Amino acid sequence: MKKKIWISLAAGILAGATVLTGIGFALWGSSVSSSGTASASGNWAVSLTGADLRISSIGAQATPFETDPEDGYAFYNPGTPTTDYSLYNLGSAVSPVKSNPDLALGEKTDTLIKDRMNISGTSSVRPWLFAIDTTRYSWDDIEACWNKPDALNAIKYDETSINLDENMYLYNQIGSGRDGYIQIANLFLEDATELVAQMHPDTYQNYMIVKLTDDKHGYSPTSCKIAAVMPGKTESLVTYTQDTATFAPVAFSVPDAWAAYTLTVTNNGTVDAYLADIEFTFDAEKNAQQIAIETPDLSEEVLAPGESCTLIVVVKAHDDGSQNLDAAGQLTMKLPYEQVTVETAPKAGHAHN
Repeated sequence: MKKKIWISLAAGILAGATVLTGIGFALWGSSVSSSGTASASGNWAVSLTGADLRISSIGAQATPFETDPEDGYAFYNPGTPTTDYSLYNLGSAVSPVKSNPDLALGEKTDTLIKDRMNISGTSSVRPWLFAIDTTRYSWDDIEACWNKPDALNAIKYDETSINLDENMYLYNQIGSGRDGYIQIANLFLEDATELVAQMHPDTYQNYMIVKLTDDKHGYSPTSCKIAAVMPGKTESLVTYTQDTATFAPVAFSVPDAWAAYTLTVTNNGTVDAYLADIEFTFDAEKNAQQIAIETPDLSEEVLAPGESCTLIVVVKAHDDGSQNLDAAGQLTMKLPYEQVTVETAPKAGHAHN
């Protein structure tokens, strides 16, 4: 059996993405024992293990695309000097001052964070934790509320903000060990992520958790801190999995500008994989004469088990004498990875000598 790998490359003034799909193969070998039973083993699996995009320093511009964080969205403590509200302090703020010996470490109590009391039970100790949408209010906005309680309260009680004190419960802490408080802080961040995602499913990736002052005081550096943030999107020129590569769009503005698309494929199987009959098709939306394609010669390429092959396709802006670079197109590259050809099996039968 054989299947094909399809790769789409886009280049030009309005270039598009590159996609590699359809990887996943099995090639079965067999052996026959003297007892007449047969077993089959072996496989041929080619996967994408690398991808890169390089462009000329002059005349080519790639537009990065945004990608979600690799491990998904979840609150974490940034741990930087400007946001020094440590996990230890956060754990202290969301655990009772007096633990319950009948509950395990980190187990939720039935007491809201806002009702956290001191040991004597005479006063409330409230950390005032809020989840703030950073697309509406930045930390700079909070710092601008120095001695302005009304301005700070407007941020705290904005319709997009979440008062975590009134929506989350304390976590039991046994003893006063630092590791215990850190464990509680991590439990709190996990539950806070779930809460914010439930209340604002379309925008929860934008939030940070902050500790703010009470309603009678404005911002101050000693009482207002960032406790946790969500990881933001990252900018990339290329992303890939074992069967898909996506490249950022590239725009050419002068002749001879270029973009080099690199793909690395690896034979993860147990038999040779042959690369032959590579095909390139270019669909020009405008003037195809202004875009030149340079492709590698892969007709004799063989991938042994565990071996990799790096393919480079270069797209260039070409000067056709018109003095007006105005072209766009889509390049499709089809790479048929062919397995070893097995000779035709003899027909079953019998013969008398």
